[in-house]
Amino acid sequence: IAGMAASFSTSSGVRWKEWALLGVGPPVSAVILWLSLRLAGVDLGPPELSREQHVAEMIKALPALIINGFGQFWRDPRYGVPALFMFVAMGSMISHLATGTNVRGAGLLLLALGNLLRAAFSVAGITQIDDQGDPVMDVSMACCAIACYWTKYLRDQRIVFYIACAQLLVGIQVQPCFSQGLFWKVLFPVMVCFLCYMILLCVRRLRNLPP
Repeated sequence: IAGMAASFSTSSGVRWKEWALLGVGPPVSAVILWLSLRLAGVDLGPPELSREQHVAEMIKALPALIINGFGQFWRDPRYGVPALFMFVAMGSMISHLATGTNVRGAGLLLLALGNLLRAAFSVAGITQIDDQGDPVMDVSMACCAIACYWTKYLRDQRIVFYIACAQLLVGIQVQPCFSQGLFWKVLFPVMVCFLCYMILLCVRRLRNLPP
């Protein structure tokens, strides 16, 4: 909850141009995330993959790079088709979830690159956004992918992914989701419950059972 509040303050600082909130939010979020991962017993470190495996993971992550990096053009009224806006948004969400929990190593860096590209397009004015918090959301998603990269095993990567999403992304999306239509108002609490459940499930699997 503390991590969600810190990420909410960061996005609020951008929307309301409160630079004090923007300056305090990111470092506080980073500290809370690090403490959460330590308490969860995550084994941090470089992924134990060969060079060939990194290349294979990058190939698996290419669709996520395309969807997350360039999908924003389909949501822009100047380039895209309005009827596809929701499908593009859902595709971006699903690709981020699937890639972040199944792709390892350098593939996660491609996922982060896709989100950073989308943020750069928005800040540069190449694509239009409806809410000024969107670049913050994109950078936070990139941070989630980068944090997942620094894990030795897939089980630890998934814990990092779910905890990072819960702390960094949920707080940012509180205000935008409840200002949207009924679909997003229903989907938001469902996603929050899903993330909390997956965190508890993954952490429980790390426990050593008695002989």
